[in-house]
Amino acid sequence: TMLRSQESYTLPIQVFSLVAGRYTIEWHHVMAATLLATLPVAILFIWLQRYLVRGLALGAVK
Repeated sequence: TMLRSQESYTLPIQVFSLVAGRYTIEWHHVMAATLLATLPVAILFIWLQRYLVRGLALGAVK
């Protein structure tokens, strides 16, 4: 399939691979990876929010 090499893993699979195969879950690693994965998307959304709202408003008007 597509995800044979580690370079092509998606973000959730990369986060899971941090804790896979261990006896305990290291939550600080999971939370740090999740924050680093979510932060750019949140910043991009805040930056482009006005265009998204404008586009949705224009699409709703007939």
